[in-house]
Amino acid sequence: MKLAPEHASDDVLRLMNKPRFEKYEQFEDRYRKACGEIGKDQYLVNYFIAGHPGTTLKAAVDLFEKLVSRNYSPEQVQEFIPLPMTRAGVQYAAGIDPITKGNGLRPQGGPRAAAPQGAHAVEVPRESQPLRGGAARAWDARI
Repeated sequence: MKLAPEHASDDVLRLMNKPRFEKYEQFEDRYRKACGEIGKDQYLVNYFIAGHPGTTLKAAVDLFEKLVSRNYSPEQVQEFIPLPMTRAGVQYAAGIDPITKGNGLRPQGGPRAAAPQGAHAVEVPRESQPLRGGAARAWDARI
């Protein structure tokens, strides 16, 4: 089953107008239990977004840590693409949330700014790490 929790940060999920990650975790637990009860070995395919307005590098690292702690290795991480006439599009272009009128959402610096966030969410082979740039080296220094 494909699902789109999209992120693990409550702040980012609030900006996406999504429920807290705990709701996804509750669903996942119930889903696994139900599959076990009927003897089915079913999997969840998760979809995440990197670089959404309001996402910081810290939130991206937190997402990576959450995925590692839950033994996830997502293959579907999309970099944020602003769409016209959407809440996220306004957040990206204006740096404010049109619903809460909260500002301080810096527009992302394009693909270069979002790429390190996406790289943290996907387990990347060691030989490909130069693509992850300075963010990977900063992460590696923490370990």
